[in-house]
Amino acid sequence: MALSTPRSPCESNPASGPKPSNISRAASSSSRRRWCAAVIRAADSESKFCYYHSVAAALVDGQALPAQFTDERAADPAIESLRNRIDFNEDPSLPRRAVRVTLELTDGRTYTERVDHPTGTPGNPMSDTRVQEKFHGLASAVLGVEKADKAQSALWSVDTMPDVSQLIPLLLK
Repeated sequence: MALSTPRSPCESNPASGPKPSNISRAASSSSRRRWCAAVIRAADSESKFCYYHSVAAALVDGQALPAQFTDERAADPAIESLRNRIDFNEDPSLPRRAVRVTLELTDGRTYTERVDHPTGTPGNPMSDTRVQEKFHGLASAVLGVEKADKAQSALWSVDTMPDVSQLIPLLLK
């Protein structure tokens, strides 16, 4: 059974995918162990840089942007709990950069998703909508919502601008 999500398993949609509290175990595999060099299970400032935190935060929040890598998110009980139920296995049979995630739910159901090409790579390019969502999620935190909207609009029409220096004020705090 596949994960019910329009994105990769590490970008699950909390509204339509399995609820993190219903996940009894998550197993992740990739061709390289180096992805998971640090095993930090405790909720401290270092745990937010751990592969386990990345997977847990993405499953809980449905994204992995800077907001998911704060001390506050590292200490969040839902993320900490899920982080402690994630296992990692090296699988040399998987292509480079591929990942397989299996979620075992508390009711016994199992969901598996394999992603051979991460989002944003040539094999799995981001749609314009996804680029806009990501830009807005990152830029709004720095520029504010209104300025980020203006910058985004200007960037989508940069090819028609007589002078790209018009962008500079839109991209500064």
